[in-house]
Amino acid sequence: MSVATIRTMVTGWWLPGSARTQSDHTHRATDEASAARYAQALHGAWQRFTRTYPAWKSRGVDERFVHGAAAPLLRKHFAMRQDDRRAPSGMDVAAVWARQFGLLYSSAERVQLTAELAAAAGDLLRWLDEGR
Repeated sequence: MSVATIRTMVTGWWLPGSARTQSDHTHRATDEASAARYAQALHGAWQRFTRTYPAWKSRGVDERFVHGAAAPLLRKHFAMRQDDRRAPSGMDVAAVWARQFGLLYSSAERVQLTAELAAAAGDLLRWLDEGR
């Protein structure tokens, strides 16, 4: 038995074409396809959001917010089944906004804007789902 064969048996990754290498390649291709679907769905949902709710761009809900602070929630929502109750909601996105920008507003305004954004972000998530 050669050293390469022993290493392949022990680690599963030594030789190109080993089962682990093929599995990693397949997994990477799946991840890339999923990332492309997410990017396309997010692009469409974001375009629709900006047309429907243009005032939110001036309040901090812009591309930097969507690709930055809100990105983990949006990705998590997209990765979960549509009927999963644990998936992030519009209120979760609004809460991220309130933590980041809420101090710019009075308490009453912050509560009102957070509620309004929760509904608008709910639409964004629904449009994201439609892009699956």
